[in-house]
Amino acid sequence: MKIDLQGRIPQAPESAAAANSAGTRKSSSPGGRAVDTAELSGLQETAKRLSAAVLAQPEIRQERVAALAQQIQSGNYRTTPGQTAEALLSQLRSGEAA
Repeated sequence: MKIDLQGRIPQAPESAAAANSAGTRKSSSPGGRAVDTAELSGLQETAKRLSAAVLAQPEIRQERVAALAQQIQSGNYRTTPGQTAEALLSQLRSGEAA
């Protein structure tokens, strides 16, 4: 093993397959030096649009709340004790206050 007294760390050569699988490639610049480039897929823009659409939705679905309230008032809302217990435990686990 050779010790470099100048403090430089030799770079391991990267295989072309590894570079291509990561979405990067090397090309030559006019000066003859290798230049790393990266290309982003269209998925980033899709993710931004989907994120914006989700954030635009109301946190409380008023239509669903109104339908459930109507069922409760009319006496048609039915649930099992197991469903009630699971909902309570789910809220406790997630840290939500009822």
